[in-house]
Amino acid sequence: MSEATQATLPVESDSSSPLTEKETVWGRLMSLSKKYPNIELTKPEVSFGRASTCDVKYEDLGVSGVHCKLIAEPGSAGKSSLVWLVDNSTNGTFVDGILLGRGKRSLLQSGTVICILKKSSSKENIEYVFNDVKVEPETDDGPQDYYIRDVLGTGNFATVKLAIHKLSLIHI
Repeated sequence: MSEATQATLPVESDSSSPLTEKETVWGRLMSLSKKYPNIELTKPEVSFGRASTCDVKYEDLGVSGVHCKLIAEPGSAGKSSLVWLVDNSTNGTFVDGILLGRGKRSLLQSGTVICILKKSSSKENIEYVFNDVKVEPETDDGPQDYYIRDVLGTGNFATVKLAIHKLSLIHI
């Protein structure tokens, strides 16, 4: 029996209207799978799971009713928000490949990889790269086209870091 999995966003009564000032996009989740859509984050709290009350819904039984939440705390003096991922799941949510654990939270930054469900090799993960649209890209760490992430290795003359291309999400 095959299990259909799909991420859905709630349909508003007038979904064709542009975003209002209250619905300003503060972040994006860029899907690492063609099976799931990219998600624009507009609400200060966005829930993910199978429950009908969730903002982003999945049909896969490996996803908890309310699996996790993204919470944006407003910044002060024009600074960007702090964005937290709170894990409410039984199976766990992974942040940059590390299991977060039920009841725990993690501070997100642009380029953070969020995995809602790790699948077997025959199925695709439910996985996204978080992008904080209010953060200006840093230029000291490298090209602005890439998220510069974890240290992969160090040597006598250099440190090698993981880079993720912002548009294609290819890991370099």
